[in-house]
Amino acid sequence: MNEENKQIIILECSASYSLSDDTGLITAKDDVRVRLGEDNLSVLPKFGEPLFLALRDILEISEDDYKIHLNLTSKEKLTIFNLGYKYEDFLRILSRLRNEILLKDMLMQETLRKSGVESEFVHFEENGEELQKGKCEPRLYETALVIIPEKGELIRIPYSDILEIQVEDFQLAITTDFGEKLVFSRMGKHFDPFTKTLSDLMNELSLKVQSSLKELLPEADPSVIRRVARFMKEGKAAKRSDLESISPDLWVELEKKLEAAGIKEEYDFLKSLSQKEKMCIGLKRGLLGDLTGEYIWFLIPVYSTNPQEPGNAVAMEAISGEGRGKATYFFRIVSRKDYPNFKSIDELHREADNFIKRINRCMLAINFRREPIYLPDERLEEPQYQKYKFAIAKIPALRQLRQLFIGRVIHSSPEQWKNDVMDLLKFNVSTMDDAVRRTKGETVDTGYVTTLDFNPQSLKDITDTSEGDALFSENPIEGILLPESRVRITFNTFCMDEGKPAPDFTIPYIFSYEMLDMPMYLKVLRYLAEKPEIEQSLAQNLLWKLSKKPKFEELTKQEQDLLFDIDPYADAEVNNYVTQKHDPWQGYPPEIWPDEIVPQPIPNTELFGKIVRMKGFSEAEVEIYNPTKSPQKLLLIKSNPGGFSAKFFDGMRQRIGFRNKFNVKGPTSSTSIRG
Repeated sequence: MNEENKQIIILECSASYSLSDDTGLITAKDDVRVRLGEDNLSVLPKFGEPLFLALRDILEISEDDYKIHLNLTSKEKLTIFNLGYKYEDFLRILSRLRNEILLKDMLMQETLRKSGVESEFVHFEENGEELQKGKCEPRLYETALVIIPEKGELIRIPYSDILEIQVEDFQLAITTDFGEKLVFSRMGKHFDPFTKTLSDLMNELSLKVQSSLKELLPEADPSVIRRVARFMKEGKAAKRSDLESISPDLWVELEKKLEAAGIKEEYDFLKSLSQKEKMCIGLKRGLLGDLTGEYIWFLIPVYSTNPQEPGNAVAMEAISGEGRGKATYFFRIVSRKDYPNFKSIDELHREADNFIKRINRCMLAINFRREPIYLPDERLEEPQYQKYKFAIAKIPALRQLRQLFIGRVIHSSPEQWKNDVMDLLKFNVSTMDDAVRRTKGETVDTGYVTTLDFNPQSLKDITDTSEGDALFSENPIEGILLPESRVRITFNTFCMDEGKPAPDFTIPYIFSYEMLDMPMYLKVLRYLAEKPEIEQSLAQNLLWKLSKKPKFEELTKQEQDLLFDIDPYADAEVNNYVTQKHDPWQGYPPEIWPDEIVPQPIPNTELFGKIVRMKGFSEAEVEIYNPTKSPQKLLLIKSNPGGFSAKFFDGMRQRIGFRNKFNVKGPTSSTSIRG
């Protein structure tokens, strides 16, 4: 077996097992060897059929009388017993490995700020009843406290959900807005550093909210900013009435920022339909922290006591620093069957308030990802989305939000968007079936990755170091990136589609290896990579000309000499070139564009990349990520299928090819809006 593909065995021991179906009937039992891998569990009978389970297949773990019960996604129940003295180790390691999967699949991937602390904890429910206790590892992430119990499932508490913290006699007691309480003790020497880091992180988030609010509201005095920040704790949406109780001018100023973001027309339209005093607005850091910055999100409830009017919905929209979101999301407030029976607007106000609390809690629980909300069940079976199935099974608030989701309306044109919004709202009051959604076909597999199994910011940045500078220095078409590192590289690039508008890295894109229908394409690419002294304008014009399949005699003397330098038989190759059929890049319709641009996989590697800057079509800065524990190779040219490229979801935009690493600024092609 290839060493790279060899399964790592964490623990293996003797045991007995039984497997029962959803009716409780035992379908298999035997004495076995049980084996724990990094992300799987194997049950190995001496001669019978082995059982392999991904840890994602385990929905719940429970124990009693030295037996471990595993409820599976197949609705079967696996019981492991007779582990002897290995029982505690097996249960502890199984819980730890599964919790590490949970950290990724339950949408908690963000920067880790404090770990390696051992503690005891007690978790109390709202009514004061003890829910869980034992040993644990409390971890402090950028926006949340995560408790990883020695036995049982992890708990995530966003800092913005924390109502009160008490520190006394080396005990840390945390009470949430929902009445839950967690008490930590026996941290030993880690107690003071842990509490200090927790305090620092909460202060840091509060200051960021205050700083963002000050940018949005430069005329507001410090006391107003502090009071507003209490309502808008990192991520939470605050009601208009609450903000106006602090200052009547606040909401108007925030509305002006929406106008600057280019969404005023859509906002005003929703506002005209809404219960204005119940509108909400919040600030949230992007999924990848500093890589995606902050965005404003708002909630607009639309309802009335006239069940014939379009309504019974809350619209949700998020706007980043790069402009409007890709879609507006709509949720049902109450059951469609019950909505016509509400005769009092005050009752509907209360239902709207309760819904806003639920959506706030759910969006924090899923770290503001939207795919697990709107993807239909059949799409969850696709490999890239199966992690969401687990998250849906384990996060009650997410299940509830999926049940309340009505549909989303894509921002195509303002007029089309308005028509689609009204169609959706009318549909929502025209049916009594809560399970029905209004959808437009979204079944195209774009190959775009919406979530990552690693945190880009946790990788070592080797930009402007000797290791980073060494990339592509020995071989201009091959760079090897160190394990668990990231680096920013500026590349000379070229336009692959003459006449189209310049690329725009704020539009979703994927990386690929592309062939152009032209003679000598790979030979020319390799030559241009090895000869950085060749002017960018000459290189670009040559590629454009060859794409038109000219006769060799139609090229300039300079272009002919360059091709002869590549191949002494260039004239014959150009004149006898046979057109190769390549499907033109059409892009994808805006309604299926993803909501956020995140690092994308580089084909046939374990690397990821994100374009962070572009200069027309002639230059691009890309951050490359290697999340693996081994060096990874990036090739700019492959004999099959072509040159390293980026193609944008907007099919009217140029694709770009990556020529070589940018070293010395020299003559470049024009950076006009068209190639």
